[in-house]
Amino acid sequence: MATPNIINTSTVTGNLAVLSANTVGMSNVVVNSVGSGQLIKINTVTIANYNTSSVAANVDVYRSGVGYLINGNIVVPGQSMLMGLTKDSSIYLNEGDSLRANVGTNNSIHITVSYDVYM
Repeated sequence: MATPNIINTSTVTGNLAVLSANTVGMSNVVVNSVGSGQLIKINTVTIANYNTSSVAANVDVYRSGVGYLINGNIVVPGQSMLMGLTKDSSIYLNEGDSLRANVGTNNSIHITVSYDVYM
């Protein structure tokens, strides 16, 4: 897995990914495919609950067959939003990594991810 040297990056592209999260396993929000030649910097993760009841949400980084929690069963109060990750604590996804999410109640949580792709 080659990771680009961000000092010598020729292109940085800003992106936004969204997911209506569900309870069936972890769903990919952002994927850095093997062999992409890219490094992805996750700037922010927003977890918005549009249900009236509190809902638990999980966000993880999936690497080499293992999910590493960023937010584990974080409770999002009804009709509110939490920051799962902020720009001052950003993380990188190397080739083969993905950012995933799931929730305790279907049809209640939107995950929004702001990220940069370095090539």
